[in-house]
Amino acid sequence: MLKMLRKAISARRSWVALGLSVVAGTMVAAIACGETETVIQTVVVEKSVQETVIQTVVVEKEVQVEGQTVIQTVVVEREVQVPGETVVQTVVVEKEVAVEVEKEVEVIKEVEKEVQVVVTATPEPAMMMEPKAFNGNLRLGEILVDPPVFLPSKQGTGNMQLLIFWGFFEPLMWAQHSAPPKLNLDAATYNEGIVESWEVADDTSAVTFKVRDGVKFHTDWNGNDWGEVSAHDVQWSFDDALRDGSINQRAQGVQRFVTGFEAIDDSTVRMNIRDNMLDPRWYHIISNTTLGSPVIVSKRLYDEMGEDAANLTPVGTGTFRITEWVTDSNVRAEPVEGHYRQQPSVASYEVILMPEPLARIAALQTGLIHVARVPLKLIKNTTNNIEGARPQVVGPPINQVIMFAGNYWAQTDQNGENIYRTRDGFLPDDEHPWIGDPDDDASMERANKVRRAL
Repeated sequence: MLKMLRKAISARRSWVALGLSVVAGTMVAAIACGETETVIQTVVVEKSVQETVIQTVVVEKEVQVEGQTVIQTVVVEREVQVPGETVVQTVVVEKEVAVEVEKEVEVIKEVEKEVQVVVTATPEPAMMMEPKAFNGNLRLGEILVDPPVFLPSKQGTGNMQLLIFWGFFEPLMWAQHSAPPKLNLDAATYNEGIVESWEVADDTSAVTFKVRDGVKFHTDWNGNDWGEVSAHDVQWSFDDALRDGSINQRAQGVQRFVTGFEAIDDSTVRMNIRDNMLDPRWYHIISNTTLGSPVIVSKRLYDEMGEDAANLTPVGTGTFRITEWVTDSNVRAEPVEGHYRQQPSVASYEVILMPEPLARIAALQTGLIHVARVPLKLIKNTTNNIEGARPQVVGPPINQVIMFAGNYWAQTDQNGENIYRTRDGFLPDDEHPWIGDPDDDASMERANKVRRAL
């Protein structure tokens, strides 16, 4: 009866997805002395079901493996007469293997597992291309996804300072981080980024940089190509970060010792030093080892698109290119192939908004995300409760402190204007005991004690 049913349906085929529980015992014995022997393995599973569909699927795949050729055939037949009658379902899997062996091998293995057979249509040619060298989709749980802001002068605090550590943008200089809590103070190692070398003037009046050839700006999300980084882009990026009205979080730190940047030619840019007073850690302040260093952006993008469009168009030089930015939701990015500094090893990258620490930890446990910021007090339990979890320090160490804003005893601001005792909020009285009067030693001592106590 079974043979007649098989013969009657042999001309009908379709796609099928089957989930089968298979218990199979196999024994393979091969004896040879440098000769080739053929081994045939067959698994037959029969199951009675009630169905009204006739489907047959045959899939053959030839796989080339070093030292052998493997031919795999899967035949799936589902035979049905009418509802209520017995249906026989047969899966036949044959595997013919040409193997070269030099010793006697006997393998006996009993396996019980869930087998999923999925057969689909022949893919289009584009789907049959060789896979890229990227593997996996990296998802990061973050505490903030701020509105997109990409001009240096408009990048304050918040997650804009993480554009570098997310891998989207780069500062002028780049070096490897030292193990915390130490800071990398080896100036000679800060040559891995956009600038590859520099020279400090004998009188410390300037630092002259050589811009690395071949550092490419990302294509924007409209497909526009913005070319390679030049000294003019470096000058413009710092001019924008340090201009009047800038809220760049590192602007004042740079302006303490820098008067400006000047492009000498396409690959040479000079940093002019204020009163020849070069900060001993100048290389650290304008590099990836400082949080929120000014990033390098395209001057041509600004010139051609204008300020508003340039501020909303992500064109950086980092290892990942932004493809989508949704405020208070997520950021999607893709790896930059052939990046000059580091080749990403993942196929895609997503930053996902997860404000609550416990939500991020739960997402780590379930596999929804792969990386998350975890508060220090929860690190130990998190790593103990999640198999394979480990803490990883990213970026420079950050002091966890309460910031008392307002240096009320400063005499001038960054532009040289007199601000002594004139700033709003200068209230060194009993209602504001943490504020000291710089002309009264007792008041300053009281303020110091209050701040320490807090």
